[in-house]
Amino acid sequence: MIIFVATCESCHKIHLMLNELNILSTPLHSKITQSQRTSSLARFRGGAVPILVATDVASRGLDIPLVDCVINFDLPLKEDDYIHRVGRTARAGGLGKSLTIVSQFDVKRFLNIEKRISLNL
Repeated sequence: MIIFVATCESCHKIHLMLNELNILSTPLHSKITQSQRTSSLARFRGGAVPILVATDVASRGLDIPLVDCVINFDLPLKEDDYIHRVGRTARAGGLGKSLTIVSQFDVKRFLNIEKRISLNL
């Protein structure tokens, strides 16, 4: 599972909260070192950690197979970013799920996403 958030601070807080609840996770954002990013990705890819908490640094350009669930904790600002985030699931014809948390402040952006992907969710 990948949980996408808007900021590095949110990423770190959610990672710490999950670990405090004995739910293993690893963070991936731009304020950690490159070696920490590489380690987080390796632990997630290898199955040692089931949850990657990430900013949009993980939404494009990374080969992360076998992601079966994406949670958009924060709605992305751009429709294309949403598409890339949920595109992390169901690679190579597999099945996947996505969940997006939407508040009253996100309705306009969410409607734009629906329009862009031609769905009424």
